[in-house]
Amino acid sequence: MPDPIRCVIADDEPPARRLLRRFLDERDDIVVAAEAGSGREAVDAIRLASPDVVFLDVSMPELNGFEVLASLPADEAPLVVFVTAYDEYAVRAFDVNAVDYLLKPFEGGRVHAAVDRVVAAIERESGAARDRARAALPPAADGRERTYLRRLAVPHGERSEIIRVEAIDRFEAERKYVRLWTGGRSHLVRRPISLMAKVLDPAVFVQLSRSAIVNIERIREVVQPTPRDCHVRLEDGARVKVTRGYQGVVDRLLFDLE
Repeated sequence: MPDPIRCVIADDEPPARRLLRRFLDERDDIVVAAEAGSGREAVDAIRLASPDVVFLDVSMPELNGFEVLASLPADEAPLVVFVTAYDEYAVRAFDVNAVDYLLKPFEGGRVHAAVDRVVAAIERESGAARDRARAALPPAADGRERTYLRRLAVPHGERSEIIRVEAIDRFEAERKYVRLWTGGRSHLVRRPISLMAKVLDPAVFVQLSRSAIVNIERIREVVQPTPRDCHVRLEDGARVKVTRGYQGVVDRLLFDLE
């Protein structure tokens, strides 16, 4: 049986937290790792507990639910199920890719349906990560050998610096851009990281989260203090977190590094 999903309940109303926890405790596939009663507490709880999903109240003291999400780095943000007494936030909730939206007072069947959606979302993400680990591109229809990006042009005003892709240490997402690091310098390139994941050779690069791709040859060590907490340290000292959904690449890294 797979490990249960870890969740954080963030709501400033204790009765609402107790009711939601009671419904969640009825299931074997989800466990409450922490609770929070304010926006600031929610940010701290998410960073400390590294949950798979947060049941997040829209209206809380200090920071509202949307501000909580904005306070988290992209690779630390868990899946989100918004909870609120009002339905006026529904459209905005789905604009930030919320898995579901629960209205108070909670009903058991509706809470269970939300958890089912979370389970399905995690399974989709895990399946996508496995596909990415196998290959960055599907085989060519005509049977020709795959080709991957070998050189990258980095604009500098009127000139463009040509960088060999194999010399790049890592890529980090910055909205619609990626920042690449090579030789102690960084460059910003107007390409989404989703595109880079498709055109980089999987024998050279591995994606560790939605916002990070690293050169396998630059990995100095894999650190895994717990089954759910893992990061890699690169030769330049950079620390890159491996997020849930990409944990399957750890076995590949350990195999390649040994």
